[in-house]
Amino acid sequence: MTGKGSSGLGPLRRRVAKEGPTQVEVECKAALEQILRPSNFAVIQPWMQSASTGAKRDMVQLAKMASSGAGLSDIPSQQLLAAQRSGVVLNPQGRNRAANVIPMTADRAQADLLRNRSGSDVKDTAVEAKRQYFARYSSIPSTDSVANFHRLKIAPVHLEESTKVLNDQCRRNLLRWQTLGPENNPDASAEMMRSLRSIASAVERVPTYKEHFGTRTLGGEACRDSLFEFSRVAPKGSRTLKESFTRSQMHHSSSAPAILKPFLSQQDIDDVKRPGGYVVLLNDSEQLQLRKNKERAKFCKIASAGGLQDWSTTAGVMSSEIRALMV
Repeated sequence: MTGKGSSGLGPLRRRVAKEGPTQVEVECKAALEQILRPSNFAVIQPWMQSASTGAKRDMVQLAKMASSGAGLSDIPSQQLLAAQRSGVVLNPQGRNRAANVIPMTADRAQADLLRNRSGSDVKDTAVEAKRQYFARYSSIPSTDSVANFHRLKIAPVHLEESTKVLNDQCRRNLLRWQTLGPENNPDASAEMMRSLRSIASAVERVPTYKEHFGTRTLGGEACRDSLFEFSRVAPKGSRTLKESFTRSQMHHSSSAPAILKPFLSQQDIDDVKRPGGYVVLLNDSEQLQLRKNKERAKFCKIASAGGLQDWSTTAGVMSSEIRALMV
């Protein structure tokens, strides 16, 4: 019995049972229990099994920012005083920010970061450090990674879908931190948004009893059987997440035209020139029919069908007769 039970454990649980959890895993589990709603505690164990060490550290940082007053303690006192004097304004998306902060869009931030205007930009260590951080954040930038990096600078926390998995206290603390936090520490803001999207995606992949019961047929003992089968699919101690949704390929635009396969294959084109290949079939496409008709016209003797004929004019015939008489 012991051998069978240990073989069914995941790699993380086998290592924890043998060596014990690491300090990062202990802090990450405590952080998730601190920020998540009690109804989402079932996602803690499966998320920790699939998350990397860096993702666990980011989750610990998110819990520190969401704790009362922890996010504002990292902001310099002079900046807090200047923001208090300037006041707070509301951006078009509904986020409260300091009035003395100059907003910057994502495309402008990338242009300033990736373009070298002079030799001083090449030697600037601060700019180079930002470039290296962008490379570590996403080795191959995409629309999702860029949106996550600048999301908390634009949208308020209480309107973000991924923050609905957090409890109300954490959401209120993040809303207070968002007044100055994203501009003061953009790297931490990007990591927080990535952690929120990761844990929210895991919550959506937790199997629910409603989805399982929808596939069952009602009967005398259907409820009892369905509850028993759901306990096998999603046990109380640890649940297995559903397969993640894979986004389809982005649509091509005019700046990136699609490279489509040829409408006619090379084999079909070569078959037209073979003996009898010009015979038009019922299922032939219009382009293939056109090629076959042109090939058939080369060997046809009927002029009306496009066969070989002598194209001449009246003036040409009269001139040829005159030349014959003169000879």
